[in-house]
Amino acid sequence: MKIENVKNGVKLEVVVKPESTEEKLALEGGDLVFYTKEPPLHGRANASLIKFFSRVLNISSSKIDIIHGYRKRNKVLLVREMNKEEVENIIKRVIES
Repeated sequence: MKIENVKNGVKLEVVVKPESTEEKLALEGGDLVFYTKEPPLHGRANASLIKFFSRVLNISSSKIDIIHGYRKRNKVLLVREMNKEEVENIIKRVIES
Protein backbone atom coordinates (compact mmCIF):
# COMPACT_ATOMS: atom_id res chain seq x y z
CA MET A 1 0.00 0.00 0.00
CA LYS A 2 1.62 3.23 -1.15
CA ILE A 3 0.63 6.19 0.99
CA GLU A 4 2.77 9.25 1.66
CA ASN A 5 2.43 12.57 3.42
CA VAL A 6 2.66 15.60 1.15
CA LYS A 7 2.48 19.31 1.87
CA ASN A 8 -1.31 19.61 1.75
CA GLY A 9 -2.42 16.10 2.71
CA VAL A 10 -1.79 12.51 1.70
CA LYS A 11 -1.01 10.89 -1.66
CA LEU A 12 -2.48 7.43 -2.09
CA GLU A 13 -2.08 4.94 -4.95
CA VAL A 14 -5.16 2.89 -5.83
CA VAL A 15 -5.90 0.31 -8.54
CA VAL A 16 -9.51 0.49 -9.72
CA LYS A 17 -11.34 -2.60 -10.95
CA PRO A 18 -14.60 -1.50 -12.59
CA GLU A 19 -17.69 -3.61 -13.28
CA SER A 20 -17.15 -5.80 -10.22
CA THR A 21 -19.92 -7.68 -8.45
CA GLU A 22 -19.53 -5.61 -5.26
CA GLU A 23 -18.00 -2.38 -4.02
CA LYS A 24 -15.06 -3.04 -1.71
CA LEU A 25 -11.47 -2.20 -0.86
CA ALA A 26 -8.80 -4.91 -0.76
CA LEU A 27 -5.05 -5.30 -0.42
CA GLU A 28 -3.60 -7.49 -3.19
CA GLY A 29 0.12 -8.08 -3.50
CA GLY A 30 0.87 -4.83 -1.71
CA ASP A 31 -1.51 -2.81 -3.92
CA LEU A 32 -4.62 -1.10 -2.64
CA VAL A 33 -7.46 -2.23 -4.95
CA PHE A 34 -10.90 -0.64 -5.17
CA TYR A 35 -13.66 -2.77 -6.71
CA THR A 36 -16.65 -0.87 -8.05
CA LYS A 37 -19.84 -1.93 -9.79
CA GLU A 38 -19.61 1.13 -12.05
CA PRO A 39 -18.28 0.86 -15.61
CA PRO A 40 -15.19 2.82 -16.71
CA LEU A 41 -17.34 5.18 -18.79
CA HIS A 42 -17.91 8.92 -18.50
CA GLY A 43 -16.04 9.11 -15.18
CA ARG A 44 -18.50 6.85 -13.36
CA ALA A 45 -15.82 4.59 -11.84
CA ASN A 46 -13.82 7.67 -10.79
CA ALA A 47 -16.88 9.23 -9.15
CA SER A 48 -17.55 5.96 -7.34
CA LEU A 49 -13.94 5.89 -6.08
CA ILE A 50 -14.12 9.43 -4.71
CA LYS A 51 -17.54 8.84 -3.14
CA PHE A 52 -16.33 5.62 -1.47
CA PHE A 53 -13.21 7.25 0.02
CA SER A 54 -15.23 10.28 1.10
CA ARG A 55 -17.57 7.97 3.00
CA VAL A 56 -14.93 5.76 4.67
CA LEU A 57 -12.61 8.67 5.55
CA ASN A 58 -15.60 10.73 6.73
CA ILE A 59 -14.58 13.84 4.77
CA SER A 60 -16.14 15.91 2.01
CA SER A 61 -15.61 14.61 -1.51
CA SER A 62 -14.26 18.07 -2.40
CA LYS A 63 -11.18 17.20 -0.30
CA ILE A 64 -10.33 14.22 -2.55
CA ASP A 65 -8.89 14.55 -6.05
CA ILE A 66 -7.53 12.14 -8.64
CA ILE A 67 -4.18 13.76 -9.43
CA HIS A 68 -2.84 11.06 -11.74
CA GLY A 69 -4.40 8.32 -13.85
CA TYR A 70 -7.82 9.82 -14.45
CA ARG A 71 -8.28 7.63 -17.54
CA LYS A 72 -6.30 4.65 -16.28
CA ARG A 73 -6.92 1.93 -13.73
CA ASN A 74 -3.88 2.92 -11.66
CA LYS A 75 -4.71 6.16 -9.90
CA VAL A 76 -3.12 8.53 -7.43
CA LEU A 77 -5.48 10.29 -5.04
CA LEU A 78 -4.77 13.42 -3.05
CA VAL A 79 -6.62 13.47 0.26
CA ARG A 80 -6.45 16.92 1.83
CA GLU A 81 -6.38 17.73 5.55
CA MET A 82 -5.47 14.21 6.69
CA ASN A 83 -2.15 12.56 7.46
CA LYS A 84 -0.69 9.21 6.49
CA GLU A 85 -1.33 7.55 9.85
CA GLU A 86 -5.02 8.53 9.90
CA VAL A 87 -5.60 7.28 6.36
CA GLU A 88 -3.66 4.03 6.91
CA ASN A 89 -5.58 3.21 10.10
CA ILE A 90 -8.96 3.78 8.47
CA ILE A 91 -8.04 1.78 5.36
CA LYS A 92 -6.79 -1.14 7.46
CA ARG A 93 -10.08 -1.18 9.40
CA VAL A 94 -12.11 -1.11 6.16
CA ILE A 95 -10.08 -3.95 4.62
CA GLU A 96 -10.36 -6.10 7.75
CA SER A 97 -14.14 -5.68 8.05
